[in-house]
Amino acid sequence: VDGPICGSGEHARWGEENGWTAVRCRGCGAVLVNPRPPLAAIRAATERGVHPGEQEVEDRSYFSRLKIRGFERRLREVFPNDGLRGLRRLDVGCGCGESLLALQRLGARAVGVEPGLYKPARLARLGVPVHRDLTEVEGRFDVVSVFNVFSHLPDPIGLIAELRRGLAPGGRLVLLTGNIAELEDEPNLHPLDLPNHLVFVGARSLEAIAGRCGLEVERIRRYPEFFPTLNGPFANRVKNVVKRLVGRPPNHAT
Repeated sequence: VDGPICGSGEHARWGEENGWTAVRCRGCGAVLVNPRPPLAAIRAATERGVHPGEQEVEDRSYFSRLKIRGFERRLREVFPNDGLRGLRRLDVGCGCGESLLALQRLGARAVGVEPGLYKPARLARLGVPVHRDLTEVEGRFDVVSVFNVFSHLPDPIGLIAELRRGLAPGGRLVLLTGNIAELEDEPNLHPLDLPNHLVFVGARSLEAIAGRCGLEVERIRRYPEFFPTLNGPFANRVKNVVKRLVGRPPNHAT
């Protein structure tokens, strides 16, 4: 596949994991899985939460009240002084619903989209309105958020452009993703979760995407770890112990 932002077909090998190869696009600097799974396989894996490779990569996300507090704190930084109260908000790829619940606590009228087969049912039990697909969503929104979804998209430009059209006049799009592509060489991180993650970008790539989609960049912020409630070496050790007890892979680096 060509570079997801610039369309360039010129790549340089960047790394390998789980039988998949990651390359850096010489045009836009994004890092992408290439060759990547067929689109039908990507859709099926997104729904089931299981991605193919030498070893299956399973989406092991789980509901966490700590994440709700983390989202609240970060959202207050972006929208201070009750800046979300009364706004119509769409959260794309809402996962287990922590971001939606944080938005509701901050006074936003929040609606979610989650394509997975199993998570929407859990969210419905929490009283959170969730759709399976963007085509089910009506109206325009003051704020559209895309948290930790970008790297899973086979067509990030297409989705961002679609979300741009769903913004009300003066609306904002808030996007959270890792900036691994800013590293010169393959990072010493485990795991990269290929091919669950299809593309990695940095600030330069995000600015290029905004320009192509008719968006103006208001600000870019960098966080060593997005959820402040989960920071610190002691907290990481505790999390790794819990992950081992429940059979989840520990974090090997931060």
